Amino acid sequence: SDMKIVVKDISSGRLIGEKPETAYSLAFRNKDNNTVAFSYGVVSTWNVGSGELRETDWIRCEFVTFSPDNTRFITAGKGRIQVWDSDSLFRPEISVIGHTDSVNCVAFSPDGSQIASTSNDGSVRMWDAHTGKPVDMAEMRHDDLSLLFVAFSPDGKHIASGGDDSIVRIWDAQTGHPVLKPLEGHHGSVVCGYYFPDGSKIVTGLDDGTLMLWDAATGEQMGQLPGRHGGNIKAFAFARDGSCFASASDDHTFRFWRGTMGAAIEEALDISPYNALSISFSPDSKRFVSGTWEGRMFLGDVHTTTTVRSMDGHTGWIQAVCFSPTGDSIYSASTDGTIRCWDAHTADLIGHALPYNSSLVLSMSLSPEGTRIVTGGYDNTIRIWDASAFHWEVDRSIADCELRGLDKIPEHIPGDGWIRTSGGGLLFWIPDEYRKAMCDLNSICISTDEGDKPIRILWEKICQGNSWTRVRKNFKADSGRIC
Repeated sequence: SDMKIVVKDISSGRLIGEKPETAYSLAFRNKDNNTVAFSYGVVSTWNVGSGELRETDWIRCEFVTFSPDNTRFITAGKGRIQVWDSDSLFRPEISVIGHTDSVNCVAFSPDGSQIASTSNDGSVRMWDAHTGKPVDMAEMRHDDLSLLFVAFSPDGKHIASGGDDSIVRIWDAQTGHPVLKPLEGHHGSVVCGYYFPDGSKIVTGLDDGTLMLWDAATGEQMGQLPGRHGGNIKAFAFARDGSCFASASDDHTFRFWRGTMGAAIEEALDISPYNALSISFSPDSKRFVSGTWEGRMFLGDVHTTTTVRSMDGHTGWIQAVCFSPTGDSIYSASTDGTIRCWDAHTADLIGHALPYNSSLVLSMSLSPEGTRIVTGGYDNTIRIWDASAFHWEVDRSIADCELRGLDKIPEHIPGDGWIRTSGGGLLFWIPDEYRKAMCDLNSICISTDEGDKPIRILWEKICQGNSWTRVRKNFKADSGRIC
């Protein structure tokens, strides 16, 4: 109750270290010198020898204990017992350290094979999106001043970058060599920059509230967009259908623009008293989502330019937001050290938050196919995550399959995940994360020896349709539903 976790040497009584945490339960893992502490539903993993915090994960529980072989641990609390894999919880697929200062912006290439990043160290770097290894190319730098944005051209051939030096540079995405003269003429830091969907122009946002247009082929300035924000431009986004785009500013507004040259839509959408930091359009260009300094998100209607729902869950600045390619989910990254996933239709949180190793998350990008998330943080590190990881609180719990005695994917489930009819037709597909928990269906059959009595399938009891992947949520809400 004194809000401390204390580590002492038993033989000497010497204090090795202490941490300001209130812990309900502690457990040693006899591997890698680790211990786990749970405090108010949050699990923290520590290195006992050095006192270094390894990870912080969001698991709701009040008790923890490891299995004798240290490969699993059990949590209990809130009327629930779960068994977890000790090595796979809430960790990014890849962590990349190469920058020497905060990573301010990250972006996937259009084909998802590479990642570009910018940092306060003044460099632009390229990484292999699958391995995390740096791509061998020429050095891309901006006079050692902080770089605030990076963007790929729609065809993936060029990279644009800019920051505190008031200059935008265009690089060859394969070699790292500059391809155009620097885009000069900005009066202040270039906070954000984006290619138009057709690749013909570049728009840049400045800390003085102006938006400037550039010819992407020649680098010539094409003037400013009409109107001006009363504060720093923080983000910019295009609707997928090219009908409009929007800018977000810390003057408490989003401004919507119609057409390719930017005739403003009526009045700017005022969301006072919240300062806008990020914005994204849905794939069908009918909705938008925005994030603010105050940790709130807003889901809005593009046609009416009004917000229809607020989304609360973060406690820090929401640096980045984006829709999934299907438009069903929204991802957000915040300086509260978490990445979250939301239902884009109901604005409800999905699963748990992914913790960012107690560091501020400054940037985020979603891969084109929507399966991976790349983030950049204050700890100079880039991390690549599995986008399905938000469901790990349920799906990565191996309690169901362990108690059934299944330690591998059942033999009756093919490697491609498709359950087939006796004639070989496709019946339904099982996502990879659900396959281990599937019970063997070989002992289940439907009798055909019922005379003239027909066998009916009650389709209204079966989860189906475009949102079938949310079957677990539906099943949980309606226990009478067959899944």
